[in-house]
Amino acid sequence: MSKQKQSRLFLTILVLLMTMVIAACTQQASPEEKLFDIMEETVVVEEAFVAQQEPLQERERQESEYYNQIIELSLEEFDQIVEISDKALASVAERKELVMTEQEAIQSSQNTFAGAFDIVEGMEEGIAEEEARSLLDLMTKRYEAYDALNESYQQSLRLDQELYELFQDKELTLEALKAQIEEVNASYEDLSAKHDAFNDATNNYNEAKRTFYENAGLVDNEEAEV
Repeated sequence: MSKQKQSRLFLTILVLLMTMVIAACTQQASPEEKLFDIMEETVVVEEAFVAQQEPLQERERQESEYYNQIIELSLEEFDQIVEISDKALASVAERKELVMTEQEAIQSSQNTFAGAFDIVEGMEEGIAEEEARSLLDLMTKRYEAYDALNESYQQSLRLDQELYELFQDKELTLEALKAQIEEVNASYEDLSAKHDAFNDATNNYNEAKRTFYENAGLVDNEEAEV
């Protein structure tokens, strides 16, 4: 065999060996590392959820201003009431779209996180496995808290829409308006409680995730949050 052929053969074997080493390293990722990848992917997926919060809050503030403007007007200014309530109804419709995007992001997060369950099932018993199972439980509770929050928000949206539609009714009675406002206020109280529960669930998950990352040597005192 010529030296040139020997050189080519050597290079071919070397490339094959390097490919096998790389493949082996990839296949040898620990369960902790695989969980890390999944949990960090959920963070990326939920960026769309985070992006909806500011525009939602902005529209909520604007609708509050619309409401205050409307109740300052008299029936003699009915045309202005209709004009302002139209703006409020348009804002409610925009919030519905934003919440839909938010909901889709959480659903995508759930779909991504689902892969963590099989990984944890394959882990050896020990502290890491216990912490991982706790993470699964906490994230499941977080998703459940979001579902409750979303349901409450949808109810609040419906009542807000009904309120601004009532403002456009010339035959609206004080009793009907009072009853609707009471329903709206009650929905806001429920929404606030559901929002707090979701935030608590998120904080609990983040704390457990940070501990898991640090104990597994996956991060070095870094913040690990949803």
